[in-house]
Amino acid sequence: MQFDFDALTPAQQRAASNVAVNQDLGENPAVLARLEELGVLTSYEENQGGQPPLVVKRYAMPVRVHMAWCEWCSRAEAHG
Repeated sequence: MQFDFDALTPAQQRAASNVAVNQDLGENPAVLARLEELGVLTSYEENQGGQPPLVVKRYAMPVRVHMAWCEWCSRAEAHG
């Protein structure tokens, strides 16, 4: 599967970059949901504990996407 990261909005690119380095908290939920729809991200629930328990929706970038993302980032950096 090919990913056209150039087609992502700046907000989507920033969110994808943050998720790629495990910094998904604080991103716009609608942006993260759209990236999940596009197949760039996956989501999972993380139990933060406490009473009552706090369950947070977290996002991750699948390895195959992460590899393509890193390649895209390196090309983007090389071209300024």
